Amino acid sequence: MKLDIESAMMGTFIVALYLLNTSTATRQSFVTSVVDGIGTSRGGAADDILSQMNILSTQYTPKCLTVVIVPREVEATWSPEQNSQISDARRISAETSNFSFELNSHIFITAEPLHQFQKTLESVNSKIGSIISCTFVSYIVPFTPVSSFMASLTALPSNIQLTRYYFFYTQNLMVAEKLLLDSGLAEEENVAVVIKQEFHNKTLWSVLTRQLLHPSGSPKVLKANTWSRDTGFTSTQHIFPDQMENFYGKELRGSVMPFSPFIMYDKIEGSLVVKPKPSLEVYILGAIAQQLNFTYVLVKPEDGQWGSPTVDGHWTGVVGDSLYRHANFSFCLKMNLERRKVIDFTRVYYYDPLTFVTGKTNPSSLWKKLITPFSSFVWVVVVCGVGGTVLFYDMIDRAQTAISSSRSLSSHTFMHIFGSFLGQTLSNIPWLLAGRVVLGFWLVYSLLVTTYYKTSLTSTLAVPFKPPTINTLQQLLSSNINPVMVNIKGASHRLFETSEVPLYQKVYKNLQYFPKREMMSLVTGGQYGYINYKTPIEFTMVTTFSKMYAETKFHIAMEEFFPGGYSWGFPKGSPYLRIIDRTMGWCVMSGLTKKWLKDLYKIYEKKQTEEKSSLEARDAVISSENELGPFFILLFGAGGGASLFFLELLKKQY
Repeated sequence: MKLDIESAMMGTFIVALYLLNTSTATRQSFVTSVVDGIGTSRGGAADDILSQMNILSTQYTPKCLTVVIVPREVEATWSPEQNSQISDARRISAETSNFSFELNSHIFITAEPLHQFQKTLESVNSKIGSIISCTFVSYIVPFTPVSSFMASLTALPSNIQLTRYYFFYTQNLMVAEKLLLDSGLAEEENVAVVIKQEFHNKTLWSVLTRQLLHPSGSPKVLKANTWSRDTGFTSTQHIFPDQMENFYGKELRGSVMPFSPFIMYDKIEGSLVVKPKPSLEVYILGAIAQQLNFTYVLVKPEDGQWGSPTVDGHWTGVVGDSLYRHANFSFCLKMNLERRKVIDFTRVYYYDPLTFVTGKTNPSSLWKKLITPFSSFVWVVVVCGVGGTVLFYDMIDRAQTAISSSRSLSSHTFMHIFGSFLGQTLSNIPWLLAGRVVLGFWLVYSLLVTTYYKTSLTSTLAVPFKPPTINTLQQLLSSNINPVMVNIKGASHRLFETSEVPLYQKVYKNLQYFPKREMMSLVTGGQYGYINYKTPIEFTMVTTFSKMYAETKFHIAMEEFFPGGYSWGFPKGSPYLRIIDRTMGWCVMSGLTKKWLKDLYKIYEKKQTEEKSSLEARDAVISSENELGPFFILLFGAGGGASLFFLELLKKQY
């Protein structure tokens, strides 16, 4: 696509890229040299225009590295060798694969054809990004650009944030107003249009700007200054004042996804608009809106995703809403390299790593605690000890009977020995010395065994044994627990999807996806480990799934990975980013974000406690599960007694 040079008034422009070290004198002499070259074919008219526009640039913008963009016809008649002041200038084109420049050097670019100019400008911008991360750019355009040229001029490089200044020249006030209100410049804060006017043989240069945010609700064209050779500038005020101190009630649109405790809302049936609930970013947004005097509406993305690139390079979710300017900003985004290339970010206001949560490894059931103090082997030894002692004592009783005439039943002998084992008082003492010796050692044995059992049972009930917990991704993969996530294409999902780390690749291969509302319930079953950011997990556990006295059924892993924090995303070149970022910084530095987060825990924890306290208070002391063990013993004894009773009845009948 070719630039219509003949329809343009002058057919040339200068892009001055401001980096920090070039002197004003060097820049002015450079423009003079360029004017000498251009004036050869333009009859000197450009001298006036470029000189006055250069005065504006010198007065109101930072110092710069200068890049000249000239039409092809001028390039053919002009060379840096004829202008010793810029003899270091180099020609740069889209085909120049390797080039570099110092802060005080000069380069020039051919303005046509348009597609080649676009590629060349992208190359220059990328080089600037390798020198300094944030720079000033001033465009001096001594003619009224056509729409296709405007699109190339306002295109933003993906690797740096720029503060840009535009100086245009037009023939009359009507064209100037139309240019200032052009939709292609709607997101540009610093734009000025120069008009040359003749009054009584006196040349005046009027400088027009526009106020982006105005009480009327739409941009308004203003006369910023006037310059003449005799009087200079008539006003000492800056033509580019800060326009973002007051938004005059402008409505901004924010794209959001639910992410407690940072952003929470209620959905409105049949609408993308949502109703915000108390949450950290709603508090931050409210403070910023009050300070800057704007209103806002929050909407959810149509696809219900955080945002990731598709195969064709299209971005989805809240990132796509900012990229394609469907929203003025996007909430609670984790910054990564992919996203940084397509949208701009505020500062990080809260740092939060990834981790995972699993169900607690439950101890054995309470009724089983009656047998857990002893191992199976010890129980066998105890039972054999009781049985063997009963048999031996019965033999002694028989021997004692042979000497005397009285003898007790074997069942009485069993009750005598077993009762003494459980601490019952002995009803009679054998008179045979052998019986007394056996009974004495039996009592010592019973005392030791029962004491061991009681102390072990007490410690087991007080501090129950739990199997080892899972605290690392490697342990998670080595266990029979499956890693799970919510498939909403967030930065965490993108980490595992694109990572070259073998451990992350293995996690991604085993990932399963479930809806968020089902996730924590699945985790309690013990078969799944939910990967998410640490603060949302903690907030959900405390405010939703904790019982009284902060008891939960979940375990948060000790390992943390993917460090970073949350920011707001803005379209590239958004004029609102700087002032909103600065105001957000005040909230962070004053400690308000920490205070608000603590308040949110209290608000939602209190709400959940009130709902659950009446139900849980009944079970706060002891539950029916604690009584299962003794109940089973009583049931076993009653069943055994009933069985023996029926046997005795049958024996008497038959």
